[in-house]
Amino acid sequence: MNEAKNVATMKAAELEEFIAQADREHREYMKSLRALMRIRYLEERAKENKGD
Repeated sequence: MNEAKNVATMKAAELEEFIAQADREHREYMKSLRALMRIRYLEERAKENKGD
């Protein structure tokens, strides 16, 4: 019974690490996406100001 509990704990720890890694990757992706959107916004503003 104790061995089964250790396996369950190990699986939970692996799952927690997987979730943490996915969260880090998602945060990094969103950070990059926001930066890209900001660049595109600034490019559009620059185009509009050129036309004035």
